[in-house]
Amino acid sequence: MTDFQVATSLSSTTMRSLPVELLEAVLGQVSSQSTLLQLRASNSLFYILATPLAFQSISLINSDKSLNRFHHITDCDNLARHIHQVVYQYEEADPSAPVRQCNVQGFDGISFVKALAIISQLPSLKDLVLKFRANDGPFALGENYLRFSSPLKSLTIDHFLPLPHPSFGEPTVIRLLGTLTQLTINTTINCPAFGMSSPPSDVSAFPIYPTEAFSSSLVSLQLHHESLRPPTMIAPLTELHLPRLAHLSIQRHYFSDIREVENFIARHGETLVELKLFLCPMATSAAATLRSKENPAPYRRWAQVWDRLRPELKVLKNLIVSERNDSNGIEDGSLGRYVDFDYRPITVGLGKAEMKDDEDALKRLKLVVESRVGA
Repeated sequence: MTDFQVATSLSSTTMRSLPVELLEAVLGQVSSQSTLLQLRASNSLFYILATPLAFQSISLINSDKSLNRFHHITDCDNLARHIHQVVYQYEEADPSAPVRQCNVQGFDGISFVKALAIISQLPSLKDLVLKFRANDGPFALGENYLRFSSPLKSLTIDHFLPLPHPSFGEPTVIRLLGTLTQLTINTTINCPAFGMSSPPSDVSAFPIYPTEAFSSSLVSLQLHHESLRPPTMIAPLTELHLPRLAHLSIQRHYFSDIREVENFIARHGETLVELKLFLCPMATSAAATLRSKENPAPYRRWAQVWDRLRPELKVLKNLIVSERNDSNGIEDGSLGRYVDFDYRPITVGLGKAEMKDDEDALKRLKLVVESRVGA
């Protein structure tokens, strides 16, 4: 049934005579907030039943109208206590509108800071989604805005500009991230301050977040880049262990014979049930791989990676490896299976025999993974 059909049925006298438990189950099938608000206004019973559903997720943008509406909702304790998720979406201002003053780089400062001050005081908040302006600034705010009344369980940051900032290691940030079970960071495009060569010129500035920022309670971790990035730019993968990690998705991280990403995946072989790799090439250049005594070969091969991970990933049930498309299904022909670094990554072609070795090794891994589905 559509939301309209559900709403029409619920408005009938017969439906209102049904047990409350059944009405709650039917209301739970309504996804449209506007429909829930209409039902809430129809009678006193639906006012009680529909209120928690209508206000469990709130979206707002960087405008005075949206912020005022958010203020109106959160000023009412009976509504604020039902908010479990807040989605903040930056939208470009109308060119004909007056220019805002006192903008903070990275977001529309006035509306965002005001909104976050309110968001942090919501008593039941569990899920926060922040969609910033592309290619602008890092997620860095003062201590007063990062003291949340309710421990967050899920945090998503879109258009995160991966620039080092002193605030990322502050105790308030550590506390904010320390209760998460799900963390998603999607970075934005290149910052002019850092070239694309690898490794980055100032490796001491990375990773951006220290080890203690990653909660041992994390079940799901997504680190997606919009351009090819070093494996440890966001997280210290070489030393990080997340004992409950079940879902891992990474995009545009390069693998290498240093094996940061590879070792991180293998380290979680006892818990990972889902692994997604989008546009993750193998780096072949000495500048990127820094060949070690343990691995004097020119570069690591994907066949070696898949054969190593096959016995390590003991509970994996879902494996996605995409060399051509990103997580949104958009094709990216700039990266191949192997890349060499100069100023920009250059695709390296291998012989047919070597490519077949890689593909056969991946097939062997997929067969093992598929054998667990439904088992």
